[in-house]
Amino acid sequence: MLANDTSLLRISEGFRSHPYKCSAGVWTIGYGTTNINGTPVTQSTPPISEARAIELLESYITAYIDPIFKKHNLKLTQNQYNALTCFIYNIGFAAFSKSTMLTLLVQGDIVGAANEFQKWNKVNGKPNKGLTNRRIKERDLFLKD
Repeated sequence: MLANDTSLLRISEGFRSHPYKCSAGVWTIGYGTTNINGTPVTQSTPPISEARAIELLESYITAYIDPIFKKHNLKLTQNQYNALTCFIYNIGFAAFSKSTMLTLLVQGDIVGAANEFQKWNKVNGKPNKGLTNRRIKERDLFLKD
């Protein structure tokens, strides 16, 4: 498996040591973590350090994202891996597992898969400027040699 370069993901998510509601109204902490050891984040979740937030992020990638790539035997470049990791972390592995993007990746249609990023820019059904910008960065990284 390729190395976990979470720099785009950490920049996109931003770090917060205290619980907050994300734009979708979900309690979140650290780098977009919504669940710690099986317990949903709430307003009363204790603050965490940045080091702990990185641990949680990397744990999620190892437990949920990497297995998707292995299961489908995806042959990814480092940039594709980094872009998809950022994307999947944001939308969730369950949504990605049922996505057209995954179907296209399995079929080897890299350009078609890249064009799917832009479709995931909504919060509660409405286009979100922050997500639109994030998807452009993810797609650009995905297509970068």
